[in-house]
Order: sequence, then C-alpha cells, then structure tokens
Amino acid sequence: MMASFNIKSTIGDGYNMNLDDVMSVKTILNSLGYYDVPKYGMTVYPDQQMIVGIKSYQHDNGLTVDGYMKHSGETVKSMNRNSSEGSDVKTQAYIWRTKSDNKVRSSHAEREGKIFSWDNPPEGGHPGEAYNCRCEAEPVGSENECQVLYVRIKNLKESLKLVIDRLEKLNAESIALVKEIEKLRQKRKPQIGKVIAGCIGGAFTGAKRGVSGAVSGCASSVVTDVHDISKINQAIDKIIKEMTIIENLRKIAYKRYEKINTELLEAIEKYNKNNCSVYFPDGT
Repeated sequence: MMASFNIKSTIGDGYNMNLDDVMSVKTILNSLGYYDVPKYGMTVYPDQQMIVGIKSYQHDNGLTVDGYMKHSGETVKSMNRNSSEGSDVKTQAYIWRTKSDNKVRSSHAEREGKIFSWDNPPEGGHPGEAYNCRCEAEPVGSENECQVLYVRIKNLKESLKLVIDRLEKLNAESIALVKEIEKLRQKRKPQIGKVIAGCIGGAFTGAKRGVSGAVSGCASSVVTDVHDISKINQAIDKIIKEMTIIENLRKIAYKRYEKINTELLEAIEKYNKNNCSVYFPDGT
C-alpha cells in the first residue's frame, strides 16, 4: 500500500515552509491532478501554483478554502483518502527475490529481481504463496516517496557542492593573507635593523613585534624608519583581523558541510532501502 502522506509543519503563504514538505505536497497534488510540473521540473521551493492547487483541491473536496495545510490536518487526511483510492499499481509494488539456489523452481528463478504488483499477482501467486515456495517480496517505497527522496538527494548534492566551493575559496583567501603577512614581515626586517644600528647608546625597548614606539638616544634619521615600521605593523594587524573573520566564516561553512553531508547520507540510505531505483534507474 502507499505510504501515508503527512507534513511536518504548516504549508501556506506567510509560513517558513519545510522544503521536504513542499516537495511532498507538490507530488501528491500532481498525482491528484492539482499541480502541473513546470518545464524546469518540480523543485522543493514553494510557488504560487502549489498554493492555487491546494485551494482548488480544498474547494473540490468540500474543505475550508484557505490555501493552508497543517500536520495531520483535514486537507492532509482528505488527500490520503483520495490518494489511496486512486493509487496506481506502481505505488503498490514489490521486487521478487528467490533464495538463488538449485532448489528454486525455474518459473520463480525467472522472476528474480523483477517488479510485480500486489494488485496483479503473477501466475501461481505472490512470493511464498505457492506450495513450498521460499521466495520473498522485497518492499518498494511508494513512487511519491521516492520522488521526494530523489529530488532531495539532488538538491543536497548541489548544496554540498556550493559549501565545498565556499570552503575552498575561504581557504585560498586565508593562504593569500598568510603570504601577505610574510611579505610585510620581510619588508620590516631591514628597517628594524636600520633603527637598531641608528641608535647610539640609547634605550631601545622592544614591544609589539620587536619594535617600540619610544626610541630614546637614536639618530634622527631613524625616525622615518620607525614610522614605516609602525605602518607595517598596522597593516599586519588589519590582515590578522581579516584572517580571524575568514576563520569564523570557515567554521560556519564547515558546520554547514557536516550537516548537509549527514542529511545526504541519510537520504541516500533511505533511498536505497526503499529500492527507489525502480522508479529512477539513473540512481542517486
């Protein structure tokens, strides 16, 4: 039988709609004749056609016409009833599985891996119904459920690629800034040497990055070098702040990567468990 349809949160204008719910609603509306798939394909993003479809369905089925659907609400229950009554053979299928040994009768061996409908049994009945039959029916998820999973996996892969691209860009920016700091430090070294050499018996107190703003007893010619060193230090400080921002963004992006990757693996596992390749041979 077709898996029971439901949504996690409210669907309708003004709500922050769950994308999986949006796909589920579009899919069941399409199967009931209230949503036409656009030329660019069915997406997980809300559109006005979906809202219009909900209202039209509500009108035709004597429900409150408001364009909203709630978890286990009247519109969801009605769609479940109508979907079950009008479900096609493809959503009530199974895969014939044998024990793959020499005891399997030839007629059943020929059915190994093939798809059959519970509403249209093959000659001799379904797996396990014939005398001494050890064959089993491997469940197949409903076509609606598999379509939701198929689109979800596709969207998650696209999102994962965007996050990976973002991480690579942030890493490249961070590496470039590290190189820039090293250039500035190399540029600063000879100036520090000139300052030290230009000081005669004065007090030179090292501070931030080995240079003090206070130079006592030094030749007047080193004042310019001290000023230049200070400017370099300021430039380095600015870059370090930029690197801190980039590192924070990188951490956020990586957490996003881990979340999407986990969701993707879970969706693929469910897709494979439901044998969704029956409906989508090109796989995940």
